Amino acid sequence: MSIRNFYRNKLRGFLETADDEGFVQLLWATDALQAGNEIAAAPYFDHYPKAAATSDISDKYFIFKWELESLANEALTTAKRVIPRNGRVRLLNVRYFETIAQITNVLRKLENAEDAHCLKGPSILREMVRIGNRQFDWQRGYFNKPQFYRNAFIYGQGPCADYFKDRHGITINQFTLIGLSLYLLFTKHSSVPYNADFSALHLGSQDMKHALALLAKPLPELRALAIEERRTGSFTAYKPSVFRRFPCIIFGGDGSRVRAPLPQLILERVTAGIFYDVVGGSGALRNDYSHRFEKYCLSYLQTMLSELEWSEQTTYRVRSNDVRTPDILLAEKRGLGLVIECKATRMGYGAKFGEGNLDERGFEDIIKAVFQIWRFFSHCRRGFVNMKPNDDAIGVVLTLDNWLQVASPLQEEVITAATQIASSKDTEILEQDRRPIAFFSITDLEETLIQANSKTFLQAVRAASSSKFKGWMLANVHDNFADPNYAKKPYPFRDDMGKVLPWWDEIQVACAKPSPGE
Repeated sequence: MSIRNFYRNKLRGFLETADDEGFVQLLWATDALQAGNEIAAAPYFDHYPKAAATSDISDKYFIFKWELESLANEALTTAKRVIPRNGRVRLLNVRYFETIAQITNVLRKLENAEDAHCLKGPSILREMVRIGNRQFDWQRGYFNKPQFYRNAFIYGQGPCADYFKDRHGITINQFTLIGLSLYLLFTKHSSVPYNADFSALHLGSQDMKHALALLAKPLPELRALAIEERRTGSFTAYKPSVFRRFPCIIFGGDGSRVRAPLPQLILERVTAGIFYDVVGGSGALRNDYSHRFEKYCLSYLQTMLSELEWSEQTTYRVRSNDVRTPDILLAEKRGLGLVIECKATRMGYGAKFGEGNLDERGFEDIIKAVFQIWRFFSHCRRGFVNMKPNDDAIGVVLTLDNWLQVASPLQEEVITAATQIASSKDTEILEQDRRPIAFFSITDLEETLIQANSKTFLQAVRAASSSKFKGWMLANVHDNFADPNYAKKPYPFRDDMGKVLPWWDEIQVACAKPSPGE
């Protein structure tokens, strides 16, 4: 028996004797214990080491959130052991921290055994991409203002908001409010009644029903979905997670209670996860949220670096055709400094955890963005557009998702593919037009600009396009140029939350009202 199969069988041995609801409660309690909610978690343990109540990811007792997510999915796909007629099966003790610690150690050994198959040669670099895609969002967290504002701005207005309401019978504003409310309840309670009363928030039972249809499934249905979806992928760590679509499970013969093994994923579902609800709409709908992403990026840059001259996309003529410039342009005294293409395409499973093939859905948009930037530089040189780039001008592909973070080999493949397209579509795009390209995501940009001034930002972006820093995250590149005396800036749209999520202002007003007798 291979080492991999040994630990696969050992993990199965634990999970096949675990009570479903009890195991979900154990996952919830472990998450709460290590998220600063020891008081809420303690009643669900008969025993745990006091040192295990830690949020320090370097501590020996700490269990990574992505490991808990993998275990939640594995539990759904593991068949329960049949109890023999004349015998008993010893059920897993789900009230001991030592239980989850032991299972996690087995999971880690299984993953290490699987890694041995791919950590060879060039595939080591591809493995870094998969590791990043599994971990970075958990490390950033989901309970923050940028997560709520950015996604409400992109998906929660105009045609996308109308499409969501028509399709699901609830507004995005109501959906996000219910999601936040459930998350807050789950920080204190391991389960929530299916018919929880949210009338104090001006939400009716039908609103709750519509929201839960998107957030939760009964255990048998979620189990069937997990078995189907996790047929994809050969490595345990990188199989699809059904909790990204349905972060809650409905338990009870009458479907009376709802549980969430990792409540943070509720926040992911009601923010970035709204993409799943609108992506099936028309091309016009996708164009709308793409345009809103471009607008968000431009507003963020203009607000955080207001001393620089940013401008939005315009059109110009090439012979008898109208051609659009890239989405955002930065003009400096000497000419154009940055040429930015924004891409709102979300990463599918293959792009996140597959073998890095450029034929995965979405990569064509990233390749096209590079080609469009080079074509624009070529048009500038050839006099089709009355703009002159600086000698050190570069292109930027700014993405909504983490497409090419820590992905140096993929970036090189994207550049190669864009070069081939340029050669076939426009032979007048010369080598001098193929300027360096920096790739980074909007979350990376947000983190960078909180601590950057205009000088250090431009230094970091230009450096990010160089071979020295290829594959680095922009925030890490910026660390090499940061001014230690520069005060960090707050999120620029913190006072505009109510413009895209009206419940935000309503809650602020309600919290500001004095209690009776005051």
